[in-house]
Amino acid sequence: MNALWRWKMVFCLSVILLVSNLADGEKIPKGLHIERNRWTGFNRTIRDGTGQYWYIQRYLSVYGGINNIYAGGLQCYVDGTVVNSNGRGWINSAGDEIEIGPYRRNGYEVYRRCKVYRDRCLARWMDIFISKSAQRKRIKVRVYSNYNRPITQVITSSGNNKVSANDWAFITNHSGTAIAHIIRRKTSPFRASVSGANANSRRIYVDYTLDLPPYGIAIICYFESGSTIPDNLKEMLKKFDPRSAMKDLPAEVRRLIINFREGSAAGEVFLIRNSRNDIVYLKNNDSISGTIMNKEYIIKTFFGQVKLPAEKVIGLATVPKRENTVRVVVKNGEIISGELTDPVIKLVLPIGGVLQIPIEKIRQCSYKISKDKPEQMPNTDSLVMLETGDVLAIEDDDLHLQLQRRSGKVELKSPYLREIFIKTEKNDV
Repeated sequence: MNALWRWKMVFCLSVILLVSNLADGEKIPKGLHIERNRWTGFNRTIRDGTGQYWYIQRYLSVYGGINNIYAGGLQCYVDGTVVNSNGRGWINSAGDEIEIGPYRRNGYEVYRRCKVYRDRCLARWMDIFISKSAQRKRIKVRVYSNYNRPITQVITSSGNNKVSANDWAFITNHSGTAIAHIIRRKTSPFRASVSGANANSRRIYVDYTLDLPPYGIAIICYFESGSTIPDNLKEMLKKFDPRSAMKDLPAEVRRLIINFREGSAAGEVFLIRNSRNDIVYLKNNDSISGTIMNKEYIIKTFFGQVKLPAEKVIGLATVPKRENTVRVVVKNGEIISGELTDPVIKLVLPIGGVLQIPIEKIRQCSYKISKDKPEQMPNTDSLVMLETGDVLAIEDDDLHLQLQRRSGKVELKSPYLREIFIKTEKNDV
């Protein structure tokens, strides 16, 4: 790998290593909120497809459910305070989904949506975060559930009897009434920390850390289902299809769900991809499928000009409010941002003919999912994310970090590092 792809650097804690979710200045997409034409008070009762009643409370928490198992389930806390409503919320025309909000915090707003499925025993919660600040926000999100009966058994998606970061779902058995908790997509890199899911406990805590970009939008989603037969839930998890469970949501909303994303995410760039065609999404919300014919991308960056061959590129996205600036996602997880020297995407249409689309008309474009460009890109290199949004691969052997503590300097070796977060302009970490 040449010098354009591997960056030999010596750092003194001047970079930020984060995985965020959305580019700055994103507009609120259609379908982010349910329609605003019907109010509902609380408590509200919704019946699922198996005849079980879910009693929705003012926090959009739940009581009842299968065999009256919930005693205040799925409450959401942000930075230590519970997301609340003014005693009423919006309900959709089908009567199966409710939304509350905004719950305003320092620099961001939170909305909650809860949907009870009429075709099965399943409920979905979506916590929507909208930044109102020019500053990046790191938000502690906790989903807390209380149950009427203690846990007698724990079954995890990894097969262990204790929930770990590798689990995307787990089942808790409460003396014959079992609950399946689906906390992320199987392949999602966005992980949660689970506590309380052990024998004799009546409370479960699912903790996420959310990095919300300036003026960005992000959604955390989770599902719960119940049964009197734990093995039925095990089979349900094997067959659970997030795309089917979220088919009621527009693609522009689904791509904001950071723990159930359908495409490929890297840094602050999210690309919507499929396995059929390359695709270009325009700023007017139209999309065009075909085959991208660009041979290379030459980018003027703040650190010089970079030439990226097309076979190494997954796709690119333009930056809102920054004309001609793009973020190009590379197969090894890098993101290179800057201006294209040739700001045109050449697209061959399936019916024939070539479109030359100016970059100022494009929101994003991406190559199709293939063996050479898979949906999930394995990170084989160590990466750093700069404040510019660039993500660069580095040589581990040349990464030397020193942390100044009150007791003296500490040498940090790369094999022991997972993440570095720069808290202030003074480089406190």
